[in-house]
Amino acid sequence: ANWSMTNYGPRILGNDFKPGFAAKHFLKDLRIALDTADEMGIELPATTVARDLYQKMVDQMKLGDLGTQGLMKVYERQ
Repeated sequence: ANWSMTNYGPRILGNDFKPGFAAKHFLKDLRIALDTADEMGIELPATTVARDLYQKMVDQMKLGDLGTQGLMKVYERQ
């Protein structure tokens, strides 16, 4: 079984978005990873998509204090 689905799936279904790890901190880490990859000349397309989604959640929707499972809110509003 996938750890994320086992642990976050029930939370999402129960509308529990309390942070184990806040999305705003995850976004910071994604940005650092992409900046480092860029400096090394490495493309990380999946990480770029993840960054864009979390950026929408944190910067546009102002939901950065939710847990990373709060990304579901982005999909609900699309």
